[in-house]
Amino acid sequence: MKSFQIILRESHNIYRLTVTQKAATEAMELYEVRANNHTFLFECNRPLLAAKGLLHLPWQWTLVQGPANAKYYVEEIKKELEKTLRKKV
Repeated sequence: MKSFQIILRESHNIYRLTVTQKAATEAMELYEVRANNHTFLFECNRPLLAAKGLLHLPWQWTLVQGPANAKYYVEEIKKELEKTLRKKV
């Protein structure tokens, strides 16, 4: 499985999160994001958009598993994931 790190910055805190691609099909990818005490599972429609030549469109991210009360962090993780993955495309 592919693994990489993303960095979240909040005020004076820096968080390094490990991201692992858990599954991939023609329509979606599943990523596990691990923090020290939390695990998030995100689903993305990037492969579907790539197959249709529509990678310029916004990707749809869905929180499949994880603490839903951490909305700020969920949004920041989505932004960093997309920024990092767009660099790799």
